Formats: sequence, structure tokens, C-alpha cells
Amino acid sequence: MGKPYEGELEALSRTYEWALHAEVGPLESAVRRFSTTPLIVVGSGGSLTAAHFACYLHSLFTGQLARAMTPYELLSSPVHLGGLGVLLLTAGGSNPDILGCLESCISRSPKHLSIVCTRTATPLASLASGVRWASFHEFDLPSVKDGFLATNSLLATCVLLARSYRQQNPGHAPLPPSLDDLAHPGQERSDFRAALSAACRPLWGRSTLVVLHGQVAQAGSVDLESKFTEASLGQVQLADYRNFAHGRHHWLAKHGASSGVISLASRQDMPIAKKTLSLLPEDIPAAHFDVADGIDGSLQAIVLSLHIAGDAGLVRRIDPGRPSVPAFGRRLYHLNAGYVGKRARAIAPPEVAAISRKAGASTATLAAQGRLPFWRESYATFREGLRGEEFRAVVFDYDGTLCDAAERYDGPGPAVTETMIKLLRAGILVGIATGRGKSVRKDLLARIKSPALRSRVLIGYHNGAEIGALGDDSQPPLAPKLDVSLEEVNDVLKSDARLEALAKIDAGHRQLTLEFTDCAAAEEVWEAVQQGLSRCEAVGVFALRSSHSVDVLAPGITKRHVVDAIRRLAGPGSSPAPVLTIGDRGRWPGNDFALLQEPFSLSVDDVSADPSTCWNLASPGNRCAAALREYFQSMRLGDGFLTLHLEQGGGE
Repeated sequence: MGKPYEGELEALSRTYEWALHAEVGPLESAVRRFSTTPLIVVGSGGSLTAAHFACYLHSLFTGQLARAMTPYELLSSPVHLGGLGVLLLTAGGSNPDILGCLESCISRSPKHLSIVCTRTATPLASLASGVRWASFHEFDLPSVKDGFLATNSLLATCVLLARSYRQQNPGHAPLPPSLDDLAHPGQERSDFRAALSAACRPLWGRSTLVVLHGQVAQAGSVDLESKFTEASLGQVQLADYRNFAHGRHHWLAKHGASSGVISLASRQDMPIAKKTLSLLPEDIPAAHFDVADGIDGSLQAIVLSLHIAGDAGLVRRIDPGRPSVPAFGRRLYHLNAGYVGKRARAIAPPEVAAISRKAGASTATLAAQGRLPFWRESYATFREGLRGEEFRAVVFDYDGTLCDAAERYDGPGPAVTETMIKLLRAGILVGIATGRGKSVRKDLLARIKSPALRSRVLIGYHNGAEIGALGDDSQPPLAPKLDVSLEEVNDVLKSDARLEALAKIDAGHRQLTLEFTDCAAAEEVWEAVQQGLSRCEAVGVFALRSSHSVDVLAPGITKRHVVDAIRRLAGPGSSPAPVLTIGDRGRWPGNDFALLQEPFSLSVDDVSADPSTCWNLASPGNRCAAALREYFQSMRLGDGFLTLHLEQGGGE
């Protein structure tokens, strides 16, 4: 099993050069989406080293927390993923752990999900292909697949990630042009390896290595433990320089004769590293390696680990690339651990998903807090309320609901269009509540040709500021004057130098739209808008958010005006007609918050905290237009009305 490790080391230079020039545009976009969230990075074996490296990058460039996990850790964790980013790293894309982990992530719907695989056409790619809200990034390495240990795939993954994070920050210099320039600048490769071998030679007579590190070299230290354990090269204990001082030094006091020390230190670690090593007993051999600060130093530490493992293998006559794996080891590797996410549950998965979305916590956490019975009862009450109603009208949000993000400039897809036409032909009134203007009317006119059907579609433009039938040419009005309530706010926002680079400001009649030039700027734009509003005496003016913009609205503007208008058309009698509302941004300050405060409201994505309405009842893993199609499948059409039949297993 495997291949000669020395050959894999020789291929590293070619892999590095390839990774420096591979196309990373889509991966860079995915990394950019993670910029405002804490991140969980998942990997096994060598990919766990890459996960630690990715965590370092994420914290360095975004200031957000990041944590490396194995697939089993994430599968078993009660952490609610709704507000987090998850990045899965894998070399081969076929082992049962990463497949099971992806299935679990899909069902638990993190805010953002991306997968990086250094092989193409894998089972993981097939599994991810049906999840439109996740991003999958596969690469074909120039070298053949790794042997027993991760080598070229590990280096390639780390360089691809480093470039993706680094390219968002143009102030950072590019990575060194060659692996030699990165790993041993100013030194020939043969001299580098000879010096490394000489430094490590005293260690190979010892069975245990204590590896000391700082944050820059943490990923390289994790890789040393991985390589030595997986190839049976020796025992490794890891500690940062100060945690080593909190008792871990006692190992050397009792087992100094069988132990050695490896120190990996960046320039910022150097003072504490020198002081620590100077206090160790003289009879304990220690090899110290300097690495650069920052990303280059972290990559250096990983490359050092690969070469240190190779040197240990030569001396101990174990080829790390093919260490003769026993049959039980192969059986363990192929053991299907996916059962962790599929085991029998007391609560059906759709209910688990709905409650977790609504409560912002896993059902395990809710049970531990004693709050699960309340949420189960609220869930059941809402579902039963939906079952008993006959709806003669339904109001949809547009972007993120009728259209996925990828369809924003094209309009609703064929399946959604077909169902809307079925509703209209059945006599159902259809409302559209959108933050946009005439572009929505243009999209819908191209899809709904019948004048009779067009008359049954009511559109609320600019969050309900203007309302008209689809066939009404007068709405929205052309180039209306900016409402006086927004004039001061408009002047303040346009004078903000920060916003000029972060968003395009479009002034309508009773709405200002700030469209992000970069999704990573969403939080900064939102905060700038809030600060601008606080400086103005604009009573009643407020702001809402979507996935692509911030809308500043004049007093009294709300998407609920669309619901009121269509309710009057649907039920002119004394009792208000029930209206079904469906949107994607139900949590305040989302731009569907008001729309989804109606008693009979469904979300295809974010939900409010109100237990009585605005639930997301889509199957685990479905969101946006996919969730909407599921709701459509649950609709039963009568003579001028529809009913919902959302079964416990999702739409029929």
C-alpha cells in the first residue's frame, strides 16, 4: 500500500508551483462569504493539518474565531450551525467520514458551506451537486495521489487556501515563487536537508518527541503528530510554549532518557522559545527550527514536518509512504461512520430541523436547557393551524424566495413559474412583495402572458411603497422625486467616504437602496447606515437588510401593505381573509420581517424568534427556491383556494 515517501517529497516543488497558478477565483469568493462568520474547518488525517492551517488564515484575515474538527467531532457535536461557516477539506473525496459529515452539514444548514477536494469526479462531488447553496471546489493535482500519508495534497490545499485568503487583501505580498524560496530561502535544497538531518539525528534514538510551537507553527506541529503516529515513527506530544510550562514539562523529568524535543518558532515566538529551551536538562536532545512570521512561516512549518518525517523514516527504516498497513486498519478506514448522523431519533428529522432553525440551538441543547417541550408544542400548534386554513391568496417575497441568488438577474426558474401559473389558473390571488422596482415587473411579464392571469398578480414595489397589478403600466412610477423624509439621510449616506467604496446608493421615491459591491462588506454597510440614521432627525425612517443590499425606508413603508391590499381583494366581507405569506428574511432586521409576522407565514431560510409564526418547515438541507418548491408540492388546489398538506417527512 502507498508509494515511496522520498518520491513524494521530490514532487512537492512541482505541486507548489502548480498551486501558485491554479485558478482560485471561485474558492476566493467562497472564502469571502465566510468573512463575517466564525468558521468550523473539518478534516481527517493530513486534511486535519490543512484544517488547522485554514483556521489560522481565517482568524488572521477576518478576526473571527475558527475551530478545526474531525468529521466525527462535527457529526457528534450539539453545536447549532445556523450562524456559522463550515469548510470541509479532503484529499480524495471518497472516505465514509467526509461523506457522512457532508450529509450531516447539509441537514443542519450552516450559514455558509464550502468543500475543497484535491481530486475530481468523486463521490463527494456527486453528493454536493444537488445542494445549490453549498460551493464545491475540486482540483486536479499534477502529481498522482498521495501514498499512505498526506503530502502533495496537503501542500496544495494549504497553498490554494492561502492564495484565496491573501487575494482578498491586496496589501499582502504574494507567496514566494518556489518551494525552495519558501522552505529554505537563500539555501540550496541539499544543504537544507543535510542541516535538517544533522539537527534531528540526536532525536532518533528517543521514542517520544515533545513538539513545542507557537500559533504560526501550530499546523506544522499538528502535522508532525499526525505523520509520526500514522506511520508509527514514534510518539509525539504537542504543547505551545506556555502550556508546556503548566505541568507538561514533568514528562521530561520522569522520561527524559527516552524523550527529545522539537521546537518550531516564528520570529515572534523566538524570545519565549529560547528561554524555554535554555531551561531544559542538558541531557535531553532538542532540535530547534526557525520559521518566518505569518502565512509563509505556517507553510514553512508544514514543509518542515514533511521532511522531518522523511528523515525519521530513513533512520528508523520505515517508509512513511508505505508503512505496511494491517488488514484491521483497512477495515477501520472503510467503516461507515455515517450512522452517527442517521441513528434512530425520538424526533423526526424535519421537526428537528424546523425547531433548530427557530430556536437557534440544536434539539440536544434545547433538551439540556429544558426548553425542548415548549418548542415542540409551538411547532405542532403552528403546523395544525396551517392545515385547517383555506387560502385564497398568497404573497411571496421575490429575491431569495421566488428566485435563488443565481437567478437574481434572470427571474424565477421554470418550475416556480409553472406553479405560479397553476395557482393563478385555480383562482388564487398572487402577491409579490419586493424591495426592487420595475425589473420585477419586466421578469414576470415575460413569464405570465395571459392578461386575465396578470390581473390576479399584485406587486408591491420598493418594499410596498408602490402597489399595482402586473398589467398596470403606471406602477412603479418613472423617476419620482425623493420623498422629503429621506433627503437628509440620502445626503448623509452619500457623504460617507466608507460607503462610497462599499455600496452603490440608488435613491428612489420612498426608498434608498445600498447594494453591496462585495458581500463581505454587508456588516460594515449596515453599521454605517445605522450611524447615518442616528445623525439625522428623520423620524420614522428605518433600515432593513437583504442578502445583497440595505434598504432605507420612509416612514410607514412595509411589505404588509401588499398583504392588506391583496386581502381586500380576496375577501371583501367583514372578516379578514387568511393570506399565506412566504419569504426568506424573516429575522429582524431582514426585509421580510414584517411580511412574515402574518399569522400564516413560512420562511424558506431565516426565521424570526416568534414561536407562533414565521416557521421554516422545509426538509433538512433545503433552502430558498428549493424550499419553495417543496412548499408548492404540499399545496392542494380547490375552487379558488389552496390548502397545505405538509407531512412530517416534508412535502409530498
